[in-house]
Amino acid sequence: EQVLVHGAAGGVGTAALQVAKGVGARTLAVVSTDEKAQVARAAGADEVLLTHDGWKDEVLERSGGIALEIELEDALEVIERTAVEKDHAILRL
Repeated sequence: EQVLVHGAAGGVGTAALQVAKGVGARTLAVVSTDEKAQVARAAGADEVLLTHDGWKDEVLERSGGIALEIELEDALEVIERTAVEKDHAILRL
């Protein structure tokens, strides 16, 4: 699975990156500054994009042309399903 996390440098965003990486997902982070990009990378983002005109096209390019359907709002559901499939224990929020 590939997970797109908006606001990836904040508390929820960094946690989402870490959990997604923990279950083997490839992560794409969207942030607004270079400083926040460093935070997202440190949290485990595979790809980091800065918000700007055309960033959605850049997501398609970096995801291998796959339109990502999983975003932060859906990430917990995907992580739970993946964890169950891989027999991982997860913490329910």
